Amino acid sequence: MEIRRRLAENDPTAYERDLPSARNNLASAYATAGHLDQATRLYERTLHDSVRVLGEHHPNTLYALNNLAFARREAGDAAGAATAYAELLADMERVLGPDHSHTLTTRHNLAYWRGTAGDAAVHP
Repeated sequence: MEIRRRLAENDPTAYERDLPSARNNLASAYATAGHLDQATRLYERTLHDSVRVLGEHHPNTLYALNNLAFARREAGDAAGAATAYAELLADMERVLGPDHSHTLTTRHNLAYWRGTAGDAAVHP
């Protein structure tokens, strides 16, 4: 820790790569405690930071988007969850492939939450 502290003193961006993970952990704690509005806001910031720091196709960025979809669905926002899962599915297919188990789970989640949101139309 001392080395990292010294690095941060000389380079203010030394901890920047840790920020999305730390913010994700805090959002998870809020979600677990039932503070879904705060969790959702933090997951949104986590996603923004992950894209900026790690890139939009980094696995941790995909994880951040999944967590945002989860928080929205837990908060009762079926349409918001479906929107996040639709975005996540496109990225999962591009990064992991259409037959990867995480992609298939995301496809299932998208179908379920679209149905819950009242969107019964068939989507690719």
